[in-house]
Amino acid sequence: IRKYGKFGLVTWVVVDLISLGALTFLIHNGLDIVSVLDSFGISHERIEQVGSSIFSAWLVALALNKLTVPIRLPIVLAITPRFYEWWYG
Repeated sequence: IRKYGKFGLVTWVVVDLISLGALTFLIHNGLDIVSVLDSFGISHERIEQVGSSIFSAWLVALALNKLTVPIRLPIVLAITPRFYEWWYG
């Protein structure tokens, strides 16, 4: 952690923003979020009430982005040393 501290944090934020942006894009452009939530066994009653604006898509994407932490964390842990070595040589 001492070696990668700030660099690891920046890597986490970048991966988080990429994930959030991709989810927002997919939801705003018609991803069937109800079937995705059904496949994970998550209730979708509130999701059906959300409008179709970009802000609504962002809010839903933000909630789903929180669910992707177990996927993103190992990715960040795996790529941080590689990016660190690439950046600093």
